[in-house]
Amino acid sequence: LYPDFIQGKAIFTNARIYPSMFNYNLISGEIEFIKSKDTLIITDKKDLISIDLIPDTFYYHNGYLRMIRNGSFKVCVKYNYAIKDILKKGAMGTTNRSAASESYDYFLTNSLSMNLVADIDMKFQKEELYFFSAAGKDFLPFNKTNIMRILPYKKDIIKNYMEATKTDFKSREDLLILAEILSRLLSCLLYTSP
Repeated sequence: LYPDFIQGKAIFTNARIYPSMFNYNLISGEIEFIKSKDTLIITDKKDLISIDLIPDTFYYHNGYLRMIRNGSFKVCVKYNYAIKDILKKGAMGTTNRSAASESYDYFLTNSLSMNLVADIDMKFQKEELYFFSAAGKDFLPFNKTNIMRILPYKKDIIKNYMEATKTDFKSREDLLILAEILSRLLSCLLYTSP
């Protein structure tokens, strides 16, 4: 995610704090850190509260979530890379999706095993999945169903807004505007409750 590893700290339960140099690996979806010139990943994720870097904060909820809106109504994005297409190399350096050929990962001869490099091009597609946390609760996917569940008494207001603006739940801008409105509705509800 960043051109170089950057200074930050991993904060765990029981007030354990580990400063290090961190980076987010977009393909593996792991936060990596440097320890004694080795690049490692965090394995103790169940006790992880957050990873605070100079520009960003990450939370762990079935994968790393990068916070894009702070406050009582947090919004986070999860990056997901999936293989979109595999193109096999054909004759004369051309590529095609349905080459009538078999591919092998290894070759075995005279008790000698050799790994083979597949002659393929892989296309990846980046997907951004959005999550929210309201008033310090667990993260939920940012969708209409979950919004209605956390603010059942404001369903009509929320529904009217989303219909009027044609809210796109894949648009970061739309979700950040909606988050601001939901934050205000949530704070009114918290302020007026006994």
